[in-house]
Amino acid sequence: MIDNFIPEFWASIVLEAAQKAMVYAQDKVINRNYEGEFAAKGDTVHIIGIGDVTVVDTADGTDQAEGDEMLDADTILTISQDKTFRFLVYDKQKKQAGGDILSPYMRRAAYRLKDATDQYVAGMYVDASSANKIGTDASPKVPNTTAGDAQNVFNLIEDCSVLLSNNNVPTDGRWMIVPPWFSGLIVKDYHREGASAPGLSEIAHLTGKVAHIAGFDILESNNVPNTSSTKWKIMFGNDDAITFADSLAGIEPLRHQKRWADIVRGRHVYGGKVAYPDNLGVLTVNSS
Repeated sequence: MIDNFIPEFWASIVLEAAQKAMVYAQDKVINRNYEGEFAAKGDTVHIIGIGDVTVVDTADGTDQAEGDEMLDADTILTISQDKTFRFLVYDKQKKQAGGDILSPYMRRAAYRLKDATDQYVAGMYVDASSANKIGTDASPKVPNTTAGDAQNVFNLIEDCSVLLSNNNVPTDGRWMIVPPWFSGLIVKDYHREGASAPGLSEIAHLTGKVAHIAGFDILESNNVPNTSSTKWKIMFGNDDAITFADSLAGIEPLRHQKRWADIVRGRHVYGGKVAYPDNLGVLTVNSS
């Protein structure tokens, strides 16, 4: 058996490494404003709804209203995903390594957790408000680098920003996640103008950073959903839109019954909810 295996230590290392590598499921894109504890698929997390605040005229000599009721009905986030990873560590490998044999395995496990989780959150574009959609599968936008064109890559990004602003979505914490070919258009258009991408220092705390444009932190990911080989769903919004919760519910070593090796396995449970659909939008684009 692997010597001095501390489950809590490796669980925290794997989960922290996965979270640092996430694009869709990183802080500043999603939020973790939930309450409650969970450990398995089917558990629920209560998201406290916050009502609006009314501003009224003040009149001397009259009583003021009691105040707005701030708590709306709870929204339920269900822990719907239950993933397991496992790998073998052979006795021969442990002897030959002569040191820390687990770290490279755990890094790979963290990468796979990150990838599965990001794909899950990326799929939440389907829950965006119908009022926050630009382009459709039947009539996608075709981004280009032609100056002044309505579908110039920067004009499309600006259209998304205006759409959110028209719907009174706060400007703080806005983000947009694009595929590599789309971020390539951004860089090409900058070069055409003889400039370099601005705003990188403003988003150095984010993974997948590309630029800061029209109030959005522009992030890049290979997990942007595409509904066909050429149609892509670029999600944009602010960090109030999606609430997410996850936990590495367990990690443990086991002795293999038929090989001279140990099995290390872990269990990742998580779930997400578009708590504020009005704060989430989708730009459907065609890459050809």
